[in-house]
Amino acid sequence: ADRLARIDAAYEEKYGVEHGTPVFAVRPETVLAWSEYPADATRWRFDGRSGEA
Repeated sequence: ADRLARIDAAYEEKYGVEHGTPVFAVRPETVLAWSEYPADATRWRFDGRSGEA
């Protein structure tokens, strides 16, 4: 909770938002990344068995 409060305070200071910061947790199955597509495109796949958030 303390971590979210710090994130919320920083978000509110930067963006002037006073109604709370939207926080989402996602568990990706596949991630794609590149800086000069298609020359350096890469992909990671996660099996979801680790249980880590």
